[in-house]
Amino acid sequence: MALVAPVSALRFGTAGWSFADWSGLFYPKSAAETPLAYYARYFNCAEVNVTFYRPPGAKIAAGWVKQVAGRDFVFAVKASQEFTHTGAAGAAEARGFLEGIAPLAEAGRLGPILLQFPWSFRNTPGTRDRVARLAEGFAGRETAVEFRHASWDTAEARDQVRSLGLAWVNIDQPALRDCLAPSEHVTAETAYLRLHGRAADKWFAKEIEPHERYDYYYSAAELDPWVDRIRRMMAAAKAVYVIGNNHYRGKAPANTLQLKARIQGGRVAVPEPLIGAFPELAEIAEKPAGRLF
Repeated sequence: MALVAPVSALRFGTAGWSFADWSGLFYPKSAAETPLAYYARYFNCAEVNVTFYRPPGAKIAAGWVKQVAGRDFVFAVKASQEFTHTGAAGAAEARGFLEGIAPLAEAGRLGPILLQFPWSFRNTPGTRDRVARLAEGFAGRETAVEFRHASWDTAEARDQVRSLGLAWVNIDQPALRDCLAPSEHVTAETAYLRLHGRAADKWFAKEIEPHERYDYYYSAAELDPWVDRIRRMMAAAKAVYVIGNNHYRGKAPANTLQLKARIQGGRVAVPEPLIGAFPELAEIAEKPAGRLF
């Protein structure tokens, strides 16, 4: 029987789970299970980002389902860049995209489709029409939309997103010129949050490694306002996704587990290697660090 995500679900996870720099920090140097199976011990969702770069494949998606068997676990899936960045994809490509992740849907493991637009995507009549066309292409599937430019944070834009049945993605990003500010908007039954980090000196930098833009570790004081926002989103939505995208060297899982402990009001399972990298996590760990394998 397919496992269906429960109503009033609170889901914590990270944007991707397969990073070489997580070895020895989040993942043990040697393990008896796949990275995804290990990851699913600690989080109940993952945001699939590989689909941004290449079309998803049903065989791979089916493999993900097998690796989280027995867990209350779902996948949010980022739409390919052809939909959001180049504008080359339309309804036909949306059907193909959904076919590629069909095993997730068939197993009851599919969360929102994420349409993540770049900062250069400004709020204009033309871009609003494009959002509407994409919403139509993914009709029938829960879909979330992320804007990064401040021009989108208007009542009119939120009303359109709501009328299209899309979930507004609230984000944390560097507080730079025309960058969308932190928010707690709920425009659908699902609320969505992505924490990108605040590496202001790298956010718009060129000639840097991709990971540098997301190399940022939030302090407890920086997470405090998000604890309050998440709680208010929980009161307004049936499901809330909290996704850490500040992924470099295990910072996303560390910060996301801190938020999880704060929101749930108790200790949480924390991987032993992560406690070694971030000793402060011992304060929220369910049990003293010990070998897991």
